[in-house]
Amino acid sequence: METEREVICIQPQYVKKFQCEGSKCQAKCCCGWQIVIDEDTCRRYAGISDRELADELKRKVIWHKASGTQRMAMRKDGSCPMLGKDLLCRIQKRCGEEYLSDTCAEFPRRTFLCDGFAERALSLVCPVAAELALMDTKPMVLEQITLNTTRAKSFFPSFLQDRVQGPYLLSLQIGGISILQERGFSLDERLCLLGSYSIRVDRLLENGQGEKIDGLNKQLLSQKPLGYMKAGEFPKAEYFQLLFSLLDDLYGTGIVLYSDDQIDYVPYILRAFSIGEKPKAIAELVKAYRRNYEFYQRFVLEPYRHVLENYLVQEYFNNLYPCRLKGSVQYNYEVFLVFYKFMELFLIALAGVKRENLTANDLLKVIERMAQRTDHASVYLEKVENKLVQYGQEADALMEILLGVYHRS
Repeated sequence: METEREVICIQPQYVKKFQCEGSKCQAKCCCGWQIVIDEDTCRRYAGISDRELADELKRKVIWHKASGTQRMAMRKDGSCPMLGKDLLCRIQKRCGEEYLSDTCAEFPRRTFLCDGFAERALSLVCPVAAELALMDTKPMVLEQITLNTTRAKSFFPSFLQDRVQGPYLLSLQIGGISILQERGFSLDERLCLLGSYSIRVDRLLENGQGEKIDGLNKQLLSQKPLGYMKAGEFPKAEYFQLLFSLLDDLYGTGIVLYSDDQIDYVPYILRAFSIGEKPKAIAELVKAYRRNYEFYQRFVLEPYRHVLENYLVQEYFNNLYPCRLKGSVQYNYEVFLVFYKFMELFLIALAGVKRENLTANDLLKVIERMAQRTDHASVYLEKVENKLVQYGQEADALMEILLGVYHRS
């Protein structure tokens, strides 16, 4: 059994407020997932004095040959066999929290071991976590704490040693997050500034000047290196070619949950853009986009801009951007931008259809569904990366296509 160890951890302040509320979220973390049972937990199960429960666990914990792990044999409806009718875990109720597997004890926390410290946030797949992380109107704040844990083996590796920018992770995240939280700019302006920041960081690293990264964000915010397209120029054909072709690649890809209350995005896109069997001319798509964007501005951006800001900060921090992927800081930015703009396309369509009937809960459900894909389905990430390779676009070109803003370095 793993001994207790101290780990310095950086996390958003909201994490310490989290309490599992199975009745509020309908125990979504106990349905539709593969629940791995670690070796220490298997040994604890063998020593359970409640013989009825111990015998049941012997039957329900099975060997999964493909992954080389012990897993819980889920019910036909996809739910965990230990989930009670009250939507609470029968193991925890009868034996205590220490008998939970690492998977169950940690989720929805996502903790990455970095170089001498850890970074932790909550997965937005959990509705309780999403509400905590996103609905606060004040900017998200990070804090440093000391974790005393016996479950460090369940933390994710960060692979920072494989990234040129790895040694500068904290500086880069602080710089990037400060840009994303600069409320004197629109969200798209902030994303463009983040792109400029990424380009300049790569230049510093190429020249062996990583020590100059601190303060670079403040220089950019004071200079505002943006150049807007003329009225009527955005979006161009490339916007639809990129995002709609990505939709073709990704629809139906990722994790299939057994919950039936998820929003299916595609019908909203088909309706909002009047897409049928015949191909639509780009001019028609542009006209529909601009019409729907007006509703997006009124019913999403104006009342919920803080939610989208918090989402961007959460994703940038909890997925270790700009060190998530092998490759440059610019490349990490490109993937980050495409993921966000892909989700925004659904929100634009949703606003165009629901209009004044769109609620905060609708927004949270879209984000929850996106988090299932971006945080927990590697195939989703692979398809986005393949699309970027196919298009061969660099950060400045993507800013023009997806943000309608020219980059001036």
